[in-house]
Amino acid sequence: MPGYGANPPTPLPVTLRFVFSDRAKESKYQDAAKAFKLKYPRITVEVRRVNNVPLQLSMGSVDVSEAEQFDFSTLVQRNAVRDLTPILESAVDFPANDFYPRLLDLFRQGGKLWGIPANVDPWVVFYNKDLFTKMNVPYPQPGWTWEDFLLAARGVSIPMENPPQYGFVPDPYGLGVWSFVYQHGGRVVDNLVQPTKATLDDPRVIEAVQWYADLATKHNVMPVVTSATDPQYQAMMNAFLRGKVGMWMLSLSERGGIAGSRPWAFSWGVVPLPQDKERITFLMASGYFISAGTTYPRESWLWIEYLTKEAVLDWDVPPRRSVAKSEAYRKRVGEEIFAVAQEAAEYGMTLPAAAWLTQIPGESINFVADVMAGKKTAAEALQDVQRQWDAAIQRFSK
Repeated sequence: MPGYGANPPTPLPVTLRFVFSDRAKESKYQDAAKAFKLKYPRITVEVRRVNNVPLQLSMGSVDVSEAEQFDFSTLVQRNAVRDLTPILESAVDFPANDFYPRLLDLFRQGGKLWGIPANVDPWVVFYNKDLFTKMNVPYPQPGWTWEDFLLAARGVSIPMENPPQYGFVPDPYGLGVWSFVYQHGGRVVDNLVQPTKATLDDPRVIEAVQWYADLATKHNVMPVVTSATDPQYQAMMNAFLRGKVGMWMLSLSERGGIAGSRPWAFSWGVVPLPQDKERITFLMASGYFISAGTTYPRESWLWIEYLTKEAVLDWDVPPRRSVAKSEAYRKRVGEEIFAVAQEAAEYGMTLPAAAWLTQIPGESINFVADVMAGKKTAAEALQDVQRQWDAAIQRFSK
């Protein structure tokens, strides 16, 4: 295969050092390494879970890795990873158009491609099928709207019960409100990668935030809880585990409780986020990177190709169309997750690993608490945040 410059493939036995950080993936990667060995007998992949993948790459102690999307800019700055552009351009059996464009673009910087999408984890809405059946409310369906969402939340809510039964619990990280902002056609800044100003004074942003706050204060289908640090959030999670919550927003990787220590003891379903003016959900992603110091770039590339195309991983959404749309994937994950994967991959929005985000005051993310508490209107709260974000953007641009 061309594109490897001074590093042609070697006919000798090779051992690749592959690292990652997620404990839940260890057995799958071990299985993939064994299957890869059968296909390429001269290549042994040494799979190792580590706490700090960027450190291992920076030290040059590995050949290939899975790293989080927010690590890759640092890796590029440290010259720790290899530019994959010439490899991808020359690899006819690894076409770029097989990857969903937004995902591949996530790992571009300076006109070069530094990583290949590995694991795609979309924000979704899970729902308690047992509770919906008990309350005689139709299950949420893909393609549903904000109006459908509110009707479903009302149908399974009993706010006057003690403790209350809520139709919806937001995500613990505060991303839920932003997903509704983007679905309504709003944007938080003028350019996510290199912003010049915040756009939180846009009427569409204000309307979406007010609509979100009204779920708690006007419709009583959601508790007044804004983040995992809110003491009430743990109470809500306990209520959810007891089957007293109709719907909740989490990442797909947390389905069934597999990402935590407490499995869900009820029948559950999953759908994409409801839609308004636009079809948008947020995606979190990781990528595969080849170390700048490896002496085995071709073998590392073969391992990445195998992982994205042939390995049976299935923890979230495959980044390649040919895999995500395959009948084999449908059979492995079931119809509901398959449908979510198609929606998320096509309409998912990724958060760039932009340095300016580190300048944003953390407390400004929880501004919606003041709106829910009745201390400020959505317009007033966003005006305050607008000033903070504009100041942070200006500091970053200097």
